[in-house]
Amino acid sequence: MTNRRKHIVALPRWYPNKTDIQLGIFNQRQLLLLKEDLIITVIYVQPVEDQIAKFEQVTERISNTFTERIIYYRNAKGPFRKITNFIRFNRAQNVGIAKVKEKIDAFYVQVPYRTALPAYRSFRKFKTPFYITEHWSGHLNGLYQKKNKLDQCLFRFIVKRAKSISTVSPALQKAFTENTGFDSILIPNLIEKTNQLSQINKVSSSVIRILSVGDMVDKIKNQSSLLIAFSEALKEDPNLHLTLIGGGPDEDKIKQMANELMIPTQNILFTGRQNHTAVLKAMHSCDFYICNSRHETFGMTIAEALMSGKPVISTKCGGPEEFLDPSNCLLIPVAGTGKIDPALFKLTGGMNKDQSNYPELFHAIKTMAMSFQNYNSTEISEKIEAQFGEDVIRQKWLAFFES
Repeated sequence: MTNRRKHIVALPRWYPNKTDIQLGIFNQRQLLLLKEDLIITVIYVQPVEDQIAKFEQVTERISNTFTERIIYYRNAKGPFRKITNFIRFNRAQNVGIAKVKEKIDAFYVQVPYRTALPAYRSFRKFKTPFYITEHWSGHLNGLYQKKNKLDQCLFRFIVKRAKSISTVSPALQKAFTENTGFDSILIPNLIEKTNQLSQINKVSSSVIRILSVGDMVDKIKNQSSLLIAFSEALKEDPNLHLTLIGGGPDEDKIKQMANELMIPTQNILFTGRQNHTAVLKAMHSCDFYICNSRHETFGMTIAEALMSGKPVISTKCGGPEEFLDPSNCLLIPVAGTGKIDPALFKLTGGMNKDQSNYPELFHAIKTMAMSFQNYNSTEISEKIEAQFGEDVIRQKWLAFFES
């Protein structure tokens, strides 16, 4: 018998990198959690616009049992870019795997199926097992059903051969089974507890600090509706201050919308993308948190805000409803199909036609601004730690990889 640690090669679809330091941070934190029990090698591939070299590899060893290999490849352009990028993606993965000298005991695919091809080849050739975790919100918002039949067949082909599958929330677990026919084990994301836990205290300042974190992709995160609601609430309470952390394709439009709504610069802050430490610090500094997403498979930032002891306003967007209740949250509906006033639609720069939840969000902001001090920070944090803290989640993952 040997006490050699199992070596897992992780193939994440999203992972922090030089183009987006927030992307897939939950994947990285989960893998770091396991570095004391397993040997983890991460191989992540990321396209980069106008990169000179066809492939660029960056290797970072965080500890003796945890290595990151990030391979950047030149993003193709032109009519055949999808085929070219698919080939380059696979070649880049192979570049990373070729550098792995230790025996591979299993592969771990975080979001199939594109990332799973090296795992499948090893399974077919060497019988190396592979595991899958699904995070993708496409199972919840109808995008899976819109995929062509070939993509769906390939997805199910890969998933069928996994040794075990996990999903991160009951809503995603249910939708995944309905879409694919396969069962999965429910393992939530890890929510880290820091040494900071500030009780809500407004004695020293009249400013009410609101925070929202997310990629600036308005069709998913719906920041445009948040801005409309905030601008209306600000007319009644000029002490409100909103911080938006994140970047993305709609960032310029969202900033322009804030200007057109005439939100004073002293009442709003766009920080751009921030690293994980800065995000957690912002959680501790705010008075309450807002998530206005249309879909969330888990709701990582919501849970992080709760771990910091802060109450939240959230849409009924799927995953977060597992751990939200009146003791920590005000729930509002997601944006529906109702059309907004044409003038407001014009303000969004055409990003979204349905902003029909902004009246509910406006009232929730007003209510939370008057009541956030009544929430018990310690109880909010302790409840989340009991569900998603390090000890609980670590044991679930170790059992998963032994299944």
